[in-house]
Amino acid sequence: TLLLNGGFDDPNPQSKTIQLTGQDVDPEITNQAKTLLRQNQLNQPLALYLWGQAQRKLPLEALPVIRNALGRGQVTAPVAPLAKELSDDLDQGRAAAYVIWVEPDDHAVSGTVRLQLDGVVLGDFPISRDRYAITLFAKTGSVLHLQISATPDSPVPVVFRAETAAGDAVTRKLPAGKSDSWELFVQQSY
Repeated sequence: TLLLNGGFDDPNPQSKTIQLTGQDVDPEITNQAKTLLRQNQLNQPLALYLWGQAQRKLPLEALPVIRNALGRGQVTAPVAPLAKELSDDLDQGRAAAYVIWVEPDDHAVSGTVRLQLDGVVLGDFPISRDRYAITLFAKTGSVLHLQISATPDSPVPVVFRAETAAGDAVTRKLPAGKSDSWELFVQQSY
């Protein structure tokens, strides 16, 4: 018997993609972000977005200082052009705050997954019987890579399910320390 994907239960490969559409935009958070950026302030989703941009576009030696400033919710000189670009994109409808709903797992005893969006750690999120939202910033037309990893201390294999207005996605069963990934396609927002 040939085992693919490390022997994990793998659902339909089409369940590995999520479409983010205008229906997934959170206008309140998008408007709040515009205000914060005008005041050179950040919330956590903005800081995470700018951190990802900084890693791709700014010199390596500047990253430790930038990371510390972003962690304090501050826009400093090195990241100011990136913040301005995002502010302009938000104003023009080329970027927005999107919401992904994490679906409950009725069979979950406990467990946690670590989410990374294009290599930026979004944090650790519980697998539970409760539905909750994750907010992220993205540009229209972008394709994002979301890595989902069961944390090393997850006592049982976990399944991560998420939903947007256009559909849903699900991971295979993830034993502690194992990963799966999805592609997020950001469609025209407005």
